[in-house]
Amino acid sequence: MKLINRIKSGVGLFTLLTSLSACHSTFRQDSFEDKASFMEYVKDLDYGLKMVAEFPNGVKITPLFVPNDLILSEAKDKESFKGNLYLILSFSRNGKELLSQLPQGEYGAFVQTFSFGMDRFISAFIDDSKEAIKPIMTSFQPTYQMTNSNDLLVVFKRSEILNGRKLRLVINDFGLQTAEIKFNFDSKDIAYLSNVNILN
Repeated sequence: MKLINRIKSGVGLFTLLTSLSACHSTFRQDSFEDKASFMEYVKDLDYGLKMVAEFPNGVKITPLFVPNDLILSEAKDKESFKGNLYLILSFSRNGKELLSQLPQGEYGAFVQTFSFGMDRFISAFIDDSKEAIKPIMTSFQPTYQMTNSNDLLVVFKRSEILNGRKLRLVINDFGLQTAEIKFNFDSKDIAYLSNVNILN
């Protein structure tokens, strides 16, 4: 419980106020040589596709909206699933996977939650609406300390998510005692992804 207690003690002390929307750049690049070049591009928070909530104890939660080309490789899949909107939700601590740093007795339960139950804790809200939009699916693949974060793929229906001016992404506490975390996105920033073309 040591890590969880440290997380709890840091709640409310984000270095980033996630309730604030990012400032946006006026220039938009639509074509990218490969997936790596796109990921390098969206590191800039000014583009409004990525936000970061960071706790004093090193825990970091990062939502990133990505284009279909980053997830789907086959042309037929891109056509079949063009109505989907993809979000990568990353969890880390001090630059390493979060789950691997949990107490051994809790690791299995959290992996189970990530694998089969995270859709219960994630919601989106349009503008000032109180009606929650739930993901149509979430997907998690354990990476066994081979990456810098635990990444959860979250899938929404594009037509539901982009039906307004603002999008509020809410992550409810799922056992880390982080309380409710909110990220505010501009729908126009997310809509830009439909124009992105990753060449290779």
